[in-house]
Amino acid sequence: MTTQTSYHHGTNILKRVIEYLCSDQWNEDRADALEIVNCALEECFESERIIHESPDGRYWVGKVKAGYAVFQTGLTHSESIATFALDADGLSCAIAYCDCYAARAAKRPTTSR
Repeated sequence: MTTQTSYHHGTNILKRVIEYLCSDQWNEDRADALEIVNCALEECFESERIIHESPDGRYWVGKVKAGYAVFQTGLTHSESIATFALDADGLSCAIAYCDCYAARAAKRPTTSR
């Protein structure tokens, strides 16, 4: 993984946090804001464990105890959506799964609020 990829992932997380803080939801959840920002910053520091990342930064592959996991990036944390074996085949499957999810998400129509 390159420093640029890690930087890109961290930047996407912080961008979503800033969007949240500028939203109306911020006014309702002010008490939870510090926890949300702390979680996002922790994830930025954990970005060194990223092995592969989709171009849009919404999905990524990381090494976990059980193997290679595909994560979906959320506002405050990433959620594991699949785990593959801790071998070369598991890694290639995880990367393909990550890219497939990213391509599928890119094809979905966006809804406006």
